[in-house]
Amino acid sequence: MERYEITGDWMVLTADEFCGLLRSARELTPGIICGNMRRPAVRKLNIELRFPDGGRDICAIEVFPSVEDADGAAMVQFFSAIGNTAVFEFATTFTLKGDEIALEGGFAPGRTQDRDKAEKLSFQYFFAFNVVQYVMLHGAEKVSFHKEYRKALKPARASQLVAPYTLPGKVRVLDISATADEVREYVRRDNAVHTWHCPAWGVRGHYRHYKTGKVSYVKPYVKGKNKAAYAGREYALPEGAVIMEVMR
Repeated sequence: MERYEITGDWMVLTADEFCGLLRSARELTPGIICGNMRRPAVRKLNIELRFPDGGRDICAIEVFPSVEDADGAAMVQFFSAIGNTAVFEFATTFTLKGDEIALEGGFAPGRTQDRDKAEKLSFQYFFAFNVVQYVMLHGAEKVSFHKEYRKALKPARASQLVAPYTLPGKVRVLDISATADEVREYVRRDNAVHTWHCPAWGVRGHYRHYKTGKVSYVKPYVKGKNKAAYAGREYALPEGAVIMEVMR
């Protein structure tokens, strides 16, 4: 029997909290999701959805910023659990090529043979995962962590080919308190158009001091959006002004 070790941070949600993340996901543009996959705030996250009857759905998502035939990929493994007994349902893979994200191939059925159902669940958890990523990058004050003890997850049947497995012990669980309106504000600020009143400016030469004690000289350079527009700066001195050389 092959076992996959589920590592990374955890996030525990009720059904209402999960729906709240999905509402927030409506604010995310394709560009934001592509950016999350290229520069993830957290590469591995296990989203655990708890139900009143004691059942749980566990979605383990891992992002790979660079793969051979794509610009990035995200693997989604889905399990259902009661107590510490779990059943592998399915696995899917999202791929990033340029600015397009697609759920291409990579469908591995477990107990769930319905591909349409698996893809729908994959998209829901993938978008919830991206809300978490975005809030961690743009609203860190809304993110908190605590430790929680977990028992090992065991397969429901010894003959099952794929089963979740974690060593018993404490794991890090993150909490997100950002509302859909707050996520919308993060997106608005992120997309705000900044007006540059100075296309380029000159930076004078200076010394850079490092913690190691090393000192290096940085030569003068031009900084700004349009360096070609920089033509230097001219100073007009009053008639009769005396220029004094300052010795250092």
